[in-house]
Amino acid sequence: MNKDDIILFESARKEIYKGLSACFCLPGPQLPPVPATLAHLLTARGSKATGPVDQMAAAIGTLTDFSELRIEFTRLFVGPYGRLAPPCGSGYMDGTGTMMSDSTMDAVDRYRKAGLVVADTFKEAPDHIVAELEFLCFLVDKEIDALSPDTDEVPQARLREQKEFLERHLARWVPPFTENITRHATSPFYLNLATATRIIIRESMDYLSIPGLSEQPTPTRSRPSTATPPRSRGARTIFLKNEKTKAMPPAAR
Repeated sequence: MNKDDIILFESARKEIYKGLSACFCLPGPQLPPVPATLAHLLTARGSKATGPVDQMAAAIGTLTDFSELRIEFTRLFVGPYGRLAPPCGSGYMDGTGTMMSDSTMDAVDRYRKAGLVVADTFKEAPDHIVAELEFLCFLVDKEIDALSPDTDEVPQARLREQKEFLERHLARWVPPFTENITRHATSPFYLNLATATRIIIRESMDYLSIPGLSEQPTPTRSRPSTATPPRSRGARTIFLKNEKTKAMPPAAR
């Protein structure tokens, strides 16, 4: 592929992560268009997640009353008497009920190194699936930045960031997380969302593990990314620029 084709390919991958993240937000009128857009992007890539996402779109395509879906969302991901499918990585990687653990702080550290902090207005844990998927969007944006001719960065280094984040986080805890959804969900939307999420994360790892894709050396210096901190489709700000990191001189990074 030429550079323009690569940018289109990676931009679509970013939109897939963004759409998947939106599906794990509280359902409302903004939700029905999301699965249809996801299905279009996944079909173009020949993804095995297309079928489940089509089923998600069919389940909510004409929905106007979201009360039952919100009850299901709350029962699975919120509580109040314990979440049936906790949507945060620490509960799967560091023990049931664990919050702000080593894996959580590893995610926070990766956000900080990328020049981001979690916004105070985002009330979920830093390793919530919405935050981790939106962080992947940001990393893909950094990779697209690195394809610009006026940068010292190389895209392979940014691909390696994505692979390392998936290996340390989503690829480890999404399988048991989605198993919990499958075990406890009753709505076709969330049952198919579990299947689609598991497939998308697995296909992402397969893509990023292609020999040679991310095996170039990290550059000795790089310019600040122009990528914009991501926002969920529910209009919640999740990440903000870390002004302290941004202000540090290159030698201190």
